[in-house]
Amino acid sequence: MEITNFGQETVKDWKRQAEFLRSLDSPKLAARFHRLGINELADLENVDEEKLTKALVAAGKKENLEDETVHEILLQVLQTEGERSGALPPEQTE
Repeated sequence: MEITNFGQETVKDWKRQAEFLRSLDSPKLAARFHRLGINELADLENVDEEKLTKALVAAGKKENLEDETVHEILLQVLQTEGERSGALPPEQTE
């Protein structure tokens, strides 16, 4: 933290991201997750497994990054991130 001049939370976030992506043991899969905005385990909390699989396939093909499933996954990840950071209230479920 002292070397980078970034805050403690930022460095901790980077460390979590690096550990998660390294644990995947596949640079190709890590790149696909990263393209979907999934950079740590917490990003997967509310993601539907079937949609995630479809989104990963689409993310593996650059021409399919506008796929609707990719957008749904990105929105879910952004919602989770916003809730964790306190920027958004938790999603209401009925």
